[in-house]
Amino acid sequence: MAMYKDSSPIAENSSCYELDPLKYRLVIRDLRAKHAGNYTISLSNAKHGLYENLTSRLVVLERPKIYEKETDLDKNKDQDLFTKGGEYSLKCTASGTPLPSIQWAWEACGPQDNLCQEQGRRTAVNQITGHGANTIKSIEEKHVRQGDKDKIISILTVTASNVSGIYFCIASNKVGTDERSIRFYVSDMPSKLQTDQQITAIVASNVQMTCKANKYLYNHLSWYDPTSQAIPVALTRQKVDNYSISLMLDIQNVSQAHAGLYKCRARSHLTSTEELEKSTLLRIKDLGMSRAECIRTFLIVPRQAVTRVA
Repeated sequence: MAMYKDSSPIAENSSCYELDPLKYRLVIRDLRAKHAGNYTISLSNAKHGLYENLTSRLVVLERPKIYEKETDLDKNKDQDLFTKGGEYSLKCTASGTPLPSIQWAWEACGPQDNLCQEQGRRTAVNQITGHGANTIKSIEEKHVRQGDKDKIISILTVTASNVSGIYFCIASNKVGTDERSIRFYVSDMPSKLQTDQQITAIVASNVQMTCKANKYLYNHLSWYDPTSQAIPVALTRQKVDNYSISLMLDIQNVSQAHAGLYKCRARSHLTSTEELEKSTLLRIKDLGMSRAECIRTFLIVPRQAVTRVA
């Protein structure tokens, strides 16, 4: 008796297989996807000239696997930011036996939930009806062969992005399900943290400095004065809108003593150790005339006639 896998002989001392010639049996240890294939048992009786080959196909069922999940842990969370009104493509690549199907779902962030936590209110996404928030331009699928794996790729293209939330890619077959969540935070800012680079004010005027960040990624905004001292919260005002969180610092009746470099820091929702920082340079302009300006003004004033008294 001899045994073959995909026409290659199976050795008796194989670590993966156990041959039992007496019972015409092959035992596979620790069954994996790599063991799938055609197995042939070859029987012979040379004395009587009898030969027979029997072939069976082994199909190993596999749970779905979404490959992008492996890289999600390493990506910069800024990749979760999507510019308001833009068009973006979200991709899911999955394998499994049988080859899984992929569906998409959506859950919008709660209006008062800056952490955008899942609430179990998912909506199915399809190209015809969309999901009632951002416009779905297309959902494309294709099957590919990569190495020894058959894979399915699904690409969801979102346009007119205006609503923040979570997209879910769900790959499923009769063995099980795998799922990937994609944070989709719409931003109305060109950068992660935004301040005015420089503000010029006139002595005795009022000044407002604004620091702004995406509300789903950063919070705990704070201002620091030119001496690096934290400015009390009581002297600032916070505003939260659909996309961002802003912290305004108002200074009344400014003087040269207020001039300098002010810093705004934003701390991440996810970790208290990660901070962003941006600066605003406050320059104060004094409208009082300098000595040189006074001399110049005097020189251009016409001389008046002098009357001599006899």
